[in-house]
Amino acid sequence: NAWPQIRQRLQMHLIGAGEMRDMLARGGVPTKAKDVGVDQPRYKRTVLAARYIRRRYTILDFLSETGLLEKAVDDMFAAGLD
Repeated sequence: NAWPQIRQRLQMHLIGAGEMRDMLARGGVPTKAKDVGVDQPRYKRTVLAARYIRRRYTILDFLSETGLLEKAVDDMFAAGLD
């Protein structure tokens, strides 16, 4: 199983969500939907519909196909990641 090695290599190149948000905020970039005038209900609808924007298979498609998209979005909002 090569996954542990692949995962380790990938993690060396990824920036965590918190670190990315901090970097953007330091640059004066809005980091929450409300910062650009989008309320939470509209943002949630947008996240749920985002998988239809591109023809590529994304994590949103996977979550939808496994019945986990709503829960993942609810968890994201509950964690304050909106």
